[in-house]
Amino acid sequence: MAGLIVSSIEAGYHRGPAVVHDLSLTVQPGEILAVVGRNGAGKTTLLRALSGLLPCRKGTVRLDGRDLTGLPAHRVARRGMAHVPAGRRVIPGMSTLDNLKLGGYQHTGSAALASAVDEVLTMLPALAKWGARRAGTLSGGEQQLLAIGRALMSRPVALLLDEPLTGLSPAYQLDVLGELAKIAKGGTAILLVEQNVRKSLRIAGRGMVLDEGRVVTTGTPEELLTQQRLEDGYLGVGA
Repeated sequence: MAGLIVSSIEAGYHRGPAVVHDLSLTVQPGEILAVVGRNGAGKTTLLRALSGLLPCRKGTVRLDGRDLTGLPAHRVARRGMAHVPAGRRVIPGMSTLDNLKLGGYQHTGSAALASAVDEVLTMLPALAKWGARRAGTLSGGEQQLLAIGRALMSRPVALLLDEPLTGLSPAYQLDVLGELAKIAKGGTAILLVEQNVRKSLRIAGRGMVLDEGRVVTTGTPEELLTQQRLEDGYLGVGA
């Protein structure tokens, strides 16, 4: 099966105890899988393990049929995994366009880089309006779109996003979610980690609930949101 396939992985920090336990998931091309759960559930650790920032102690990670298990982060990225960590992390003193180009470091030659820029600006046309502006002058929502655009410069097979809605106004939250839906329709597999449960599940085809690094359940958004036990116990009252 093409896409992202994770089988029974275990991951943790340094020599400490495991944070993620026996976790398996699949994300097919064009699909959005929302990973939800309360703080400390292991969501960020999961993304770091998939992108190679943390080694998997057990299990396998495969992307489009290729085994990425044990590869360092830069090689995982070259194989088609893009990771947008929490906090956006744009370079404030550089222009929007130059921040975008940083994501295309693996393209050889100016023509290939220009082609990648054109593709991303077509997907996220708002970035073209801000091209000359310093990234530090952009709003939080604009910076989040820039961070996503920078990740797309590598033409990823799978896109990992960690809390992309944090700190954004409701209007920009909808903008970001709308753009993610368009990116998925283009064939990218998206793994979305987000505290805003209802909004993330609104655009996802499936959801997965984590607690203490283990999968509690998976299902359609409708199935998850109708399980009161999950909402109260794992997602937080009023999720």
